[in-house]
Amino acid sequence: MNAELKDTLRLAKRGNSGAQYDVGNAYYSGNGVKQNYKKAVKWLQKSAEQDNADAQYLLAMCYENGYGVKYSQQTAMELFKNAAKNGSEAAKNALHINPKDEYHEKYFIPLWKEAESGNANSQYLLAGSYEYDCNPMDIKKAVYWYEKSAEQGNGSAQYSLSVIYRQGKGVEKDLKKGLYWCEKAAENGGASAQLCIGECYMWGDGVPKDAEKARFWLNKALKQYNEQSEQGTENAKALAKTIAERIETLLRML
Repeated sequence: MNAELKDTLRLAKRGNSGAQYDVGNAYYSGNGVKQNYKKAVKWLQKSAEQDNADAQYLLAMCYENGYGVKYSQQTAMELFKNAAKNGSEAAKNALHINPKDEYHEKYFIPLWKEAESGNANSQYLLAGSYEYDCNPMDIKKAVYWYEKSAEQGNGSAQYSLSVIYRQGKGVEKDLKKGLYWCEKAAENGGASAQLCIGECYMWGDGVPKDAEKARFWLNKALKQYNEQSEQGTENAKALAKTIAERIETLLRML
């Protein structure tokens, strides 16, 4: 540790939030001292508790990436939001809530506010924006909002979560979580989820083979796709018909 940083450390120990941030940032980046994420978290936490926006932002990065602490997107998001409220431009950019263009100003930011108020559909749409519209896409924040929506019973969010976890898309692959949310979505009436969980039981993909459960869910899905093949656009009807024919083939194999 260089002399300048030693002086900063003395100030940090006296409770100076700016100095605490500087010491935490030094340990985070390895600037003037050997990089040590656990020590970075220690000092950033002290500074963040005094509402230092820069410390809250950097601590959020630690939680979002599992640097020196156990990964927690929930904690990361709360820290990002607090940092943004306290004026951190970096946190606003991380959350994509800076009005930098027409899309963010007219769509994303109003949607964010609705999602923050607890609207399940807005939470689902916001998650989709993080997954598909943000540049670069931000799967971790998408998962955060999908889970908020899914926990309120939004079937589309439940199915989106199941796909992310089953594929390991931007997160650690977790078949157990994927199947959990897939079954929730299927119970909620989602045709895609019903087909998915039916195939899982048919082939024993993540669950024991169970022909009866497979037949139950595949028939549920077939009914919906048959209905969809008779309504909507020609392309939508053709796609639904193709899926229905595939399900009929699967059922004949059981």
